[in-house]
Amino acid sequence: MNAADPFSWMGGAETPEDALKQNEEMARAAELAAINTAKLFFDVFGTGRGPELLAVLRDCTIELPMIRISGTFGGAEINMDGAQWAFFREGQNSVVRMIEAQMRVAVQPVETKGNQDDT
Repeated sequence: MNAADPFSWMGGAETPEDALKQNEEMARAAELAAINTAKLFFDVFGTGRGPELLAVLRDCTIELPMIRISGTFGGAEINMDGAQWAFFREGQNSVVRMIEAQMRVAVQPVETKGNQDDT
C-alpha cells in the first residue's frame, strides 16, 4: 500500500463505489470467459466424433484401475513407485474429469450470484 495514497489498492477507482463497480465488471468478464472456455470444450468433445474420443480417453484413464498393473505406459517403461504411479494416474484422470466438467458447464452454466433467483 502506498502511504501517500491509502486507496491505491482500488486500481485507479476514485471512490469505493467505483472500485465495487470495477470489481463487478471484472467478475462478470471472468464468468463470461469461463463460459466461453466451457463452450469450446463442448464444441470439440460434444459434437462430431468428440464424444467417441472422450469415451476412448475415459476408457484409457478413469475406467482403468489406479493400481499399477505393469511398468509400461505407451510402450515405454516408467520407473515409479506405487505412490508416484497413483499420482501419475490421478493426473490423467483429472484431465478427463475436467473435460467432462467443462462440458457440463457449457450445457448448464454454474449458478452465480448474478443469475440466482432473489426469492
